[in-house]
Amino acid sequence: MKTNYRRRGAIQEVLGLVAIVVIGFLLVQYFKPEWIRTSNQPPVAASVRNSLIGAGRVLQLTNQGSRPLTHVTVRAENTATNAHIGYVIKQIDPGSTEELGWREWNWNIDPGETYTITADGYSDSIVFSSSQLGVN
Repeated sequence: MKTNYRRRGAIQEVLGLVAIVVIGFLLVQYFKPEWIRTSNQPPVAASVRNSLIGAGRVLQLTNQGSRPLTHVTVRAENTATNAHIGYVIKQIDPGSTEELGWREWNWNIDPGETYTITADGYSDSIVFSSSQLGVN
């Protein structure tokens, strides 16, 4: 009798571990955090600073690669307000930083948002959350 309880407990532990691994994998695939990067994602680092002119914050995108990034598309999404916006940067040279503030794309950077970055030549996007960027 005790063997069945032990076996059942072991099976439940294995199923729980498998569920955690699967959920973790799905979260990584969706959010694709900067520290788990693939060669299919554009080599972009993101950060946020306070705006010097007017209110709000500025999204900074830095090309960490060795070649220019072209047709860099930034998509911001706020699920709480059901709002989204897109912006295209023609090119970011290696080591260069482009900034997007309210003047460039008429968007306030707020908590709870995601920023999806794509670029020509890369099949996957990279997604940053506002909390990853220090916006709380």
